[in-house]
Amino acid sequence: MQLSQLEASLSSEHIDVIMGDADADVPNNLNTVGQSNVMARVRTGDGSDAPTTHFWIWASLDNLKFGALNAIACAQELSKLRPQGKVQ
Repeated sequence: MQLSQLEASLSSEHIDVIMGDADADVPNNLNTVGQSNVMARVRTGDGSDAPTTHFWIWASLDNLKFGALNAIACAQELSKLRPQGKVQ
């Protein structure tokens, strides 16, 4: 598997992926505060861009903000199930 394939499989609207840069900071609990997305950094096991079978993946998220956003999404979905009009 190549880095580009791994990046494509990890990419979504809720994950910010940093690929292969050895100088980039690893996501941690300080630099993810207030972020609404999961921050992930991916590097090959040997540090090169050559095809490989192993990767280092660091991921972090703000668990309080993530929990709050999840609660809001659940409430919005549940409000769609609420009966409209007069209930007998």
